[in-house]
Amino acid sequence: MDLIAIAETQNPNILSSDEEQIQAKAKIFKEYANGGFEILENQFSGVADISKQILLFVQSINKDFGSEDLDLLSFL
Repeated sequence: MDLIAIAETQNPNILSSDEEQIQAKAKIFKEYANGGFEILENQFSGVADISKQILLFVQSINKDFGSEDLDLLSFL
């Protein structure tokens, strides 16, 4: 969360522990999380078995990063 906030604001003062900075970090994190949910919603719209599709999606990402050893379909 701290790294995202620094990258977004380019301001190291965001790491301050005062309430205003904590709220700012939380807002930034929520915006990034909501953006991720929007991507997932677009990726899986109209899918009947969402669990399997999410696992297949994560597995495809793992292949992109060279992590092919993990069999995510075993979790179904």
